[in-house]
Amino acid sequence: MRFSKILLIFLVFSIFAFAGSYKDLYPLLVDISGWEAEKAKGGEFVSPQGKIISVERSYQKGEKSLTVTILKGPVASAMGSTFAYVQEIDTPEEYVKVFKIGKYKAGLSHNKRDNSGSIVVILGNSSVINMEYHNISYKDAEELIKKFPLDRIAHKLSQL
Repeated sequence: MRFSKILLIFLVFSIFAFAGSYKDLYPLLVDISGWEAEKAKGGEFVSPQGKIISVERSYQKGEKSLTVTILKGPVASAMGSTFAYVQEIDTPEEYVKVFKIGKYKAGLSHNKRDNSGSIVVILGNSSVINMEYHNISYKDAEELIKKFPLDRIAHKLSQL
């Protein structure tokens, strides 16, 4: 009986010892050839709506810049919900579309006047990767987001 109690206590503590951390996402914000990048930063936050995990990294190449954020929690759920209403909008000022990157649903919002915007990729029920970009065409931005290991990020988020 004593042995089974010790085994149970060991198993419970082992689960917590191997539980993931937001810091496990840092290496998934990969270096991009030709771009200077800051160190990744992030945290876990508890709100009345639930736990939020957020990590981000900023990149610079001359006048071009982008910030990539991985999010899990209620904020990520809300970001993905906007894709249900729009498929494509094209005006002189903006271009918006819903599309797929591999198996993931994505949304693009591009401001034509300042050549900037964002791409949100839904990685799970409450998980997204978001890339905000400046001085970059939306086609180049689409290619940049594909440089991130989306499957590995989605898998890691499912463990957190």
